Amino acid sequence: MLSTGRHQAVLCDLEMPGTGGMVLSDNVCADFPNVAVVVITPPGKLRQGILAMIAGASGYIQMPLQPQTVVASLRSALQRKRLDAAMRR
Repeated sequence: MLSTGRHQAVLCDLEMPGTGGMVLSDNVCADFPNVAVVVITPPGKLRQGILAMIAGASGYIQMPLQPQTVVASLRSALQRKRLDAAMRR
């Protein structure tokens, strides 16, 4: 889906079943550097969000989710990606 180039952001839960959110985050950051990645961390696991950002995620949100926090985090991550892209030109 991301290979179409139409997606600007990915929001993923670090504790999603299967492959896991950290693997997804790492793969998206490596394969699609222009896509902003915001990860969702469970309560009390702030360290996972910080580690995801060190690995390349644009931001993290801690549960429980509030709609305004999700929107603000995505906007901030997208703005950061735009600034990064402008600096590389």
